[in-house]
Amino acid sequence: MTDNLIIKKKVYAYITKGDKLLVFEQPDPQTGVPLSEAGIQVPGGTVEKEENIKTAVIREVLEETGLENAILLSFLGKTRYTFDPSVYDKTMTHERYFFHFQCEEETRSTWKIVERTPSLDPGHIIILQYRWIHLEKDMPELIAGQGEMLPLLLETLGLLDG
Repeated sequence: MTDNLIIKKKVYAYITKGDKLLVFEQPDPQTGVPLSEAGIQVPGGTVEKEENIKTAVIREVLEETGLENAILLSFLGKTRYTFDPSVYDKTMTHERYFFHFQCEEETRSTWKIVERTPSLDPGHIIILQYRWIHLEKDMPELIAGQGEMLPLLLETLGLLDG
């Protein structure tokens, strides 16, 4: 099984504005209904060859959100996530680096971005539908372990009880 092992470096950004977190879904281009297989996610992407993780996460935040004044506050941690090989026909592991950003600019409560360089499907564009969610009240489960560092984020923001 190790012959098919693929390890990719990924960066993820928890972007906050007060007690809100920026998340996105991918709506079906035909119906506008969120694609259930894409789930709810945070901005992030693949670290390119010869790119360091800090440069990668700053690039991904701008590319995926359009936010030009998001401030990188801290590195939250590094994890590994292995996808189910029965779903992907191979063992794919992400070496993940999570960062906390603060949004300093005015934004709408929801907005769409068209990503023209998705790493999973080069040559295609995908629509990302963004919204702010309340970290304590409305936090949905993020897909594929992307919420793994949320307890640390909540602690950092002083939002954990006890």
